[in-house]
Amino acid sequence: GTVDCEAWGPGAPEFTETLPALLGADDDASGFDPQHPTIVAAERKVPHLRLGRTGRVLEALMPAVLEQRVVGKDARRAWRKLVTA
Repeated sequence: GTVDCEAWGPGAPEFTETLPALLGADDDASGFDPQHPTIVAAERKVPHLRLGRTGRVLEALMPAVLEQRVVGKDARRAWRKLVTA
């Protein structure tokens, strides 16, 4: 299928460039061979599921790292300070 996208503002060029990855267009399940029962069940339930990718590893990992080191409420406060600094 196709997707039409219209974006505006300072992040528009980056957004439109990364949109295919966000929608899972780069997924390649040819080598996917799940072993964990939960993943096997999920793959059976939704066999053509596409998972989006942002390419933003730091933004994905920092909240998880912070939440493991401190109480959740404090972690969210620390994350908020990091992203608004």
